[in-house]
Amino acid sequence: MFSRIKHAAIYTQSPEATITFYEKLLGMKQIATAIMETNRRGHISDGLIGLAVLARRPGIPAGLDHFGFEVDDIATVLNRSMPMCALASSVPRSLAMRIWCAQSL
Repeated sequence: MFSRIKHAAIYTQSPEATITFYEKLLGMKQIATAIMETNRRGHISDGLIGLAVLARRPGIPAGLDHFGFEVDDIATVLNRSMPMCALASSVPRSLAMRIWCAQSL
């Protein structure tokens, strides 16, 4: 397999309750936690994919925030992505893609 999703992150009003929910319902395991003044979060996993559970902050809606891929060959991904940069401005919430494209051109 050339690529696979390895990480996702969600924003929620209550990270602790969300983590407990997924632990009890699906048997996920907490793999990391951080409680800071500016953000509460934890990381859980099914053993293959990590899920960051982040505290929702003002102005940030609850729900999926981002996801990350692991790839076997980064050079191939970079070569394939260059022609795609023209599409970046039309993709909603693609700030990271637009920044990467601007730096790469």
